[in-house]
Amino acid sequence: MLTLQVFGGDQHQMDVTEENTLLDVLMHAQAHVWGESQRLTKIEIDGEVLETLDEAALIAIPARDQTVTVWLEKNEMTQDIGQLIEEAAAYLNRLESGFAELAELFRGQGTKQQFQMMTDAMVGLTTILELVQTLFSNEGVPDELVEAFKAFLGELNEKSLELTEAQESEDLTLIADILEYEFVDVIQLLKQHLEHVTPYIKQTTPDP
Repeated sequence: MLTLQVFGGDQHQMDVTEENTLLDVLMHAQAHVWGESQRLTKIEIDGEVLETLDEAALIAIPARDQTVTVWLEKNEMTQDIGQLIEEAAAYLNRLESGFAELAELFRGQGTKQQFQMMTDAMVGLTTILELVQTLFSNEGVPDELVEAFKAFLGELNEKSLELTEAQESEDLTLIADILEYEFVDVIQLLKQHLEHVTPYIKQTTPDP
């Protein structure tokens, strides 16, 4: 019999088998004890603090006759995260076509309006990047996905520097090439990263 203690709250007795892992116990508890509106911030097993709370670590720990103490905090999302992700994906679709159209415009003539449109597009891209970075910071996102996203950010930084240099040299052909062949790909990859991280994000609407 495993004892699950919610810090500052109730204690629960849970039957476990040899096949059960700590992740199984916590998933059951989330469904029946504290719900989706709260998330884990700390776990102790018989007084010892777990250093890692990712899914791989929790699967590796067998559930035994022991005392598991969990610390919880309320999710801080201020709107339905599912809706926010859908809006971000839709915006990325528009941004992808927008970069392609901008590339064609710069192949003609680089006007002040076109440079402003490019600036606005970059601001929009930065806003979506901040959202996706926040999603990847959630506990439970696999390390390999996080590392892949970090590598993507490093490559994006290099492409942004190339675009800045092209702007400074006023090389319209190079600007068009970077927008069409680099940043359209960036948007496509960012959409993939958003799709990969979404299943690990709690789709909840907080209490009013």
